[in-house]
Amino acid sequence: MLPKKSVQALNTYQTKNIDYKVKLDANEATSDVLKDFKDKLPTSYFRYPDNHAQTLRQKAASYYNTKAENIIAGNGSSEMLELILKTYLEKDDVVLGFEPSFTMFRVFTEIYTGQYMPVEANEPFAFDTEAMIQAAQTYQPKIIILCTPNNPTGNILSETAIKTIIESTNALVLVDEAYIEFYNKQASMIRFLKTYPRLIILRSLSKAFGLAGIRLGFLFSNPDIIKTLNTVKSPYNLNILTQSLGIHALDESGRVEAYLSFIKKERAKMSKALENLNIRVFPSYANFVFFKSHQTHLFDKLLDQGILIRDFKGPLASYFRVSIGTTEDNEQFINALKEVTPDARD
Repeated sequence: MLPKKSVQALNTYQTKNIDYKVKLDANEATSDVLKDFKDKLPTSYFRYPDNHAQTLRQKAASYYNTKAENIIAGNGSSEMLELILKTYLEKDDVVLGFEPSFTMFRVFTEIYTGQYMPVEANEPFAFDTEAMIQAAQTYQPKIIILCTPNNPTGNILSETAIKTIIESTNALVLVDEAYIEFYNKQASMIRFLKTYPRLIILRSLSKAFGLAGIRLGFLFSNPDIIKTLNTVKSPYNLNILTQSLGIHALDESGRVEAYLSFIKKERAKMSKALENLNIRVFPSYANFVFFKSHQTHLFDKLLDQGILIRDFKGPLASYFRVSIGTTEDNEQFINALKEVTPDARD
C-alpha cells in the first residue's frame, strides 16, 4: 500500500550515527547546563500526564513574561511547528520562508499538502524583507515562517523587518526563536503577541538550556489561536518526565546565563580562528558558526580525525556548520582543520 502522494517524495530526516571524538554537528550544549535533575523526577507513573501541562505553562509564562493562556507545550518546537501546519494548511495552501533555513519547514508543509515557496536570501545570506513582502503579495500565503537567528546561517531578522512583514501581509506569521538566547533574549517577539494577533512564536529548551534530550518546546500566540491548536493537539502529548524536568529547568533558569556568556565568547574565538585560516566565516548569533570552504572532502577528512561537523548538499555543498563546543573541542576542531586544509595553515 503506497502512502499518500505528499509523502512518497520525502527523504528521511537523517542524523549521522557514526563514531566520533568531538561532536560539533547538531547545535547541542557543550555539557549538562543544568545538573542534579535526578531528585526532581516524579515518583509515580501510573497516571496520565497533565494534558495541558498547566504547572509547566505557568512556569513558562513567568519566565517568558507572558500568560499561560498564550502557551502550548510540546515535544520540542518541531512538534509545535507540525501542529500549526496540520491545523491550518489545506491542499495547495502556500507557505513562504527564507532559504536556506530549517529543512523541516518545507517537509511538514509538503506532508500536509501545502506548497512551500522559498524566498532566496541575498549574498551573504541576508534576509530580503522586500522580496518576502513581494512574494506574499503575489502568492497570498496562508503562513509565513521566519527563523531568527536562522539555522543554518546564524544571521538575524530585525524586529522592524518582522513587524513590516506582519503589517504588509494577511498571513499567519510564525517566528522560530529556538536560538534567540544566543543573540539577545530581550529581542523576542513574545512581547508583541497582543499587538499582532496573527503572530505565532516557537521557543525551545534544547539549545540555551542544554536539554535537547528531554524534547521540550513552547508555542506562543493569542488565546484564540491557542484554543484552536488545542483542539488538534494530541491528548497527553507531553510525558510526565519532560514536564517535571521542564518545571525544574525554568526554576533554575538563572544558571543558563553563565553558559550563554561562555558560548558567545567561544563563538567569537572560533570565528576569529577560522578567519585567520583564510576561511570565509558568516556572522552568527546562534550557538554555531557557518563557514564556506572549497576544500575537497573536508567533512570526511575531519571525520578521519574524529571531528564531526555538519555538511550540506545541493546549493550549500561547499558550506559547513560547526557547533560551539567546549574550549577543548573547539581547539581540536581548529587544529584538525589546519591539518586537512593545505591553504589554511599558519
